[in-house]
Amino acid sequence: MVAGDICLAEDRRVPSRPSIRWRAIGVLQIGMTSLNEQRRRRDRSRAVQCGSDHYLAQVVTASTLRGDVDGLVAPEGGCDICIFDLCQPLPGRLDEGLALSVVMPRRLLEKAAGSRNPHGLVLKAGSPMTSLIVAYLEALYVLDAPLPEVQALAAQESVMTLLSAALNVAVPGDDGHAESQGAGLRLRVVDFINRNLCLLELCPEFLCRRFNVSRAHLYRAFAAHGGVAKTLRDMRLDAVYRELTEASASSRSISEMAWSFGFSSSNQLLRSFRARFGITPSEARATAAAVSK
Repeated sequence: MVAGDICLAEDRRVPSRPSIRWRAIGVLQIGMTSLNEQRRRRDRSRAVQCGSDHYLAQVVTASTLRGDVDGLVAPEGGCDICIFDLCQPLPGRLDEGLALSVVMPRRLLEKAAGSRNPHGLVLKAGSPMTSLIVAYLEALYVLDAPLPEVQALAAQESVMTLLSAALNVAVPGDDGHAESQGAGLRLRVVDFINRNLCLLELCPEFLCRRFNVSRAHLYRAFAAHGGVAKTLRDMRLDAVYRELTEASASSRSISEMAWSFGFSSSNQLLRSFRARFGITPSEARATAAAVSK
């Protein structure tokens, strides 16, 4: 499949074998995928192991996507734009068809989305803004030649501006400035947590002091993500999982990891780990060791 051959008509014949072709627009990757029927089995442990710090916005143009995204039922094709966090599980089933996709760095989309959690959001096909975004992505994908760097960055900015406008539809009474401030605070806090996961005193109260904000202000910034305490716990659990399963896995004991990542005991880590991944830390380590042999 080549760029000039792309056709998004519903009766388009699809190759029997899946294929995908990508092109870069700045830091964005825009691709067209031809699909045969497939099932996604990307559970939470696989998502964490992948470690992709990106979002996927996918337009299922000639197919049906079924399944759930963190409890949300995925839509059925029709040029809806479905947004997925690639660090999250992606269960579901895709029927044969075509999908137009754009992969973008986490910081870019979360900045565009403001205080909303983009994972699982759907931009409906009937919206003029959705139609505009789809048409613009198609036009970028079928360009005959690469864009010069300055123009590619301008095109990238245009994509993010359109997505921001679609994701932050004005609601009467909303305070857009407050949402923007909350999103900025959340990005700064997440970056700080990432760099200090093993800081034992790291907790919501510590973060309030570190960023000079009230507990209520901090909670509002993370409300769409389940709260700051949940975000901190999940990030620590993901770090434990990666340490247990990466090729150069640490030989530290589970108790040592529990203490270094701020859990009060190995039992607390075990309960939280099993709730998030469906297996124990020991089972995760044993499975990774068996695969690497």
